[in-house]
Amino acid sequence: MVLCERGIKPLKRDDAHTLDLAAVALVRELSHLPVVADPSHGTGKRELIRSASRALWPLEPTALIIEVHPCPERALSDGAQSLNLDELPP
Repeated sequence: MVLCERGIKPLKRDDAHTLDLAAVALVRELSHLPVVADPSHGTGKRELIRSASRALWPLEPTALIIEVHPCPERALSDGAQSLNLDELPP
């Protein structure tokens, strides 16, 4: 079992997502379970994944989930929040 922060979708805007960095830090303090963060889903935008990942890293999540697709523009779902395989850092 793991705990995963995937962000929330605010009620007022359809195009916004909120990744809760404080939740990652708090859950790491309160739980013995691994804490995974999903900056792809949590931001909802490809161009924010790298920055969100950097912001999460000092909080020491057990892992990050980053969506990738060989051609995000043609993905059947979540293309806007997926990196192209070439964009995935080593």
